[in-house]
Amino acid sequence: MEWTPKISKADGPRYLALAGAIAHAIDNGELSPGAQLPPQRDLAERLGVTVGTVGRAYALAKSRRLVTGEVGRGTFVCSADDVDSQGGRVMPKPAERDTIDLVCYRSPVPGLGDLVAQSVARFGEESNRHVNAYAPDNGFLTHRIAGATWIARAGLSVGPEQVMVVNGAQQGITAAVMALCRAGDTILTEAVTYSGLRAITWLHGVQLHGVGVDPHGMVPAEFDAACVETGARVAYVQPTLHNPTTATMPTARRKQIAEIARKRGVVMIEDDAGASALHGNRPPALSSFLPDQSCYITSVSKSISPSFRLGYVACTPHLYERLSSAFQAMSLAASPLIAQVVAGMIGDGSAEQIAKRTVDELSRRQRLAVELLKGFEVMSDPSASFLWLTLPSGWDSGEFVAEAKRRGVSVVSSVHFAVDRSLRSRAIRIRLCPKVGPDALKTALGTIVSIMRSNPPLNATVI
Repeated sequence: MEWTPKISKADGPRYLALAGAIAHAIDNGELSPGAQLPPQRDLAERLGVTVGTVGRAYALAKSRRLVTGEVGRGTFVCSADDVDSQGGRVMPKPAERDTIDLVCYRSPVPGLGDLVAQSVARFGEESNRHVNAYAPDNGFLTHRIAGATWIARAGLSVGPEQVMVVNGAQQGITAAVMALCRAGDTILTEAVTYSGLRAITWLHGVQLHGVGVDPHGMVPAEFDAACVETGARVAYVQPTLHNPTTATMPTARRKQIAEIARKRGVVMIEDDAGASALHGNRPPALSSFLPDQSCYITSVSKSISPSFRLGYVACTPHLYERLSSAFQAMSLAASPLIAQVVAGMIGDGSAEQIAKRTVDELSRRQRLAVELLKGFEVMSDPSASFLWLTLPSGWDSGEFVAEAKRRGVSVVSSVHFAVDRSLRSRAIRIRLCPKVGPDALKTALGTIVSIMRSNPPLNATVI
């Protein structure tokens, strides 16, 4: 069946809607590099528009170097070889296109692109007073008010003077590490932790020390012992929907960890980015029990859309100035245009609605995954966008990842999350939001089950 986009409900000129649909189809894999677009007259008939409308759309896509066309041959999606002298678009290699990606996050909300486009059009008009000037290093006041509102959903009450607008949680974590640590310092974290933290600390010459965990997160006694052993004054934790294990720390344990940090003089960096879609049915932020020694970080990428690289950092005044200086040194300020759009969505409730739809869809996918993986050791949470799968005996995660990729599925080895990489790894993280949708997820999980039920590869005999 030839590709036919759905543009009947799109706002604005039809040719712009069609050009946007072409770009979207290329990004999500519907149109592969080298694929031929329908003839203009055929597509015009199917869409109920003029041939001229389709021609304008194809011309616009060509000007953006998304497609190439020749008279008499037709219009084709650009391939890796279609790089002109002006530096045309380079598409992914075919081997990558043929793989179901269970590594990267994509919003699972159907129709999110239209919702985001409407919000950009609506609230972008309100940003005229901002877009032609750099924002203050901590963000405009109206944007920080929106940030405080978003943060309050986690049970943490802060004023806008405590909030900083940043370009996503990753940058917030980087600013915190830069502000609170010097080369050679040690940060305590879960023994299995967010891979982005490992990259940040490596770049800045900061050491990581892994603290033991159980199904409820960091173990208090081991955290206390590590504080004494290392003398560390900074710790990084993900108490809610821990990435990669999905663990959520109960309220009682959060209080224990906060009390140990207070006694040992440890500043806690709380990464709540993966849990930002949650509201109500979650324990209060750990930072709420340690307001004077914590740096709380969240974002809207997982809860609204990855296209919004925007986050919020909240901390007390004696830490705020240090973080603000670090953030300013990195990028001066976050984009006021994106901050304005997100602030508008928080204000009118659309951000909350999208966050709820995200959790609802992820819950459906978690149920599907847990059912298909029945009988295997799985850590999951109805609100998480991923799950943590312990592999059967005999499988090494690196070997498993390689075999899964050979069969057309990409997953992540636990070695990427281990603080001590010398430890033997036997788990993988699986994202539940592939770009092709639930059917692709079901196919990919079926492949994973098939591999786990097979024998691991034999090591070569050494003579």
